[in-house]
This record gives sequence, structure tokens and C-alpha cells, in this order.
Amino acid sequence: MHGLPLAKLVADTLTGARCFLAVYIAWVGLALGADGLGRAMVGLVCAWVTDLLDGTLARLKPCPRQTWIGRRDLEVDIAVAGGVLFYLAWSGYVSGLVALAYFLLAVAGYSLSGNRALGMAMQAPIYLLALATAYRYAFAHFVLAALWIAIVIVVTWPRFPKEVVPDFLRDVAQLLRLRR
Repeated sequence: MHGLPLAKLVADTLTGARCFLAVYIAWVGLALGADGLGRAMVGLVCAWVTDLLDGTLARLKPCPRQTWIGRRDLEVDIAVAGGVLFYLAWSGYVSGLVALAYFLLAVAGYSLSGNRALGMAMQAPIYLLALATAYRYAFAHFVLAALWIAIVIVVTWPRFPKEVVPDFLRDVAQLLRLRR
């Protein structure tokens, strides 16, 4: 790690913290079940906060050398989605069999294709399901998550529509070409 900018080290620490948040969210399901929905949503929002901050910090002072954990940011994001899906299944909000099948197919598809868009897209239904569940059963926590999403859109607005969305759409098009 010698020679890495401090911002990169902090970014890696935040990415690593997201791994623990993924485990925490799953643990909430085991320990509290449906009664832990609020805690699971707070854990998810914390994961989203670290995701925004680690990327921002990593881009502050570009470093030609990417770290081991920095190369695995998307896999950490997928782990968080997996923790959320585990929570939702274990707590009885979704079928455990359906959750397991979805997650295994999504991870296998991403692993085999290596396509970032697929890795990103497979998280969306899980997060939408978590938001819908919070909307129904823990509205204050839904509001917390929705406010964070709105803040992220505002804060990242110039970059989001100009870089993130086009990159994602390009990756999806590439994935569709691979299927043919």
C-alpha cells in the first residue's frame, strides 16, 4: 500500500466496510427477521453512502495503480445486494427458493460474462424490492432511502447523465451483442 494517496486508502477502507455491511444486513435477517427491516434499511443506506464516497475519493487523485479492493468494488456491491436479498428471504418477505435461484443465476451470468452492466443491473430488482418492502412495512426507513437516492442524483447530476448512464447503456448493448 506504500505510495498510495490517502484518498485511495480511505476509499478502500470504505469499500471494505461495505463488505461488513453486507454481512450485517444478512445477520439482521437471522437475528431479528421481519422486525429488523428498519435496521436492514439503515444498513443498506450506509452501504450506499460508502459506495458514493469511495468512488468520489478514488477519483480525487487518480492513481495509475488500482488496488486489489478497488478492482473488486462491483463484487462488493453485489455482496451488499446479496445480503439484502438474504435478509428479505430469511425474513419471509420473498420466497427463499426464488431469492436463491435469482441470486445464483445473476452471479453466474455476471461471472461468466464479466459484463459490468449485468453486475450492476442484477442489483436493481433487489433494491427495488427492498424499497417496496420498506414502503409497505417501514415507511420512515423508505423515506430515508428515498431521500438518500434523491441526494445522490442531485450531487452527482452532471456526472450521472453524462458518464454513468451512457457507460451502463453501452455495456448493456455489448451484453446483448454477446447473446446473439
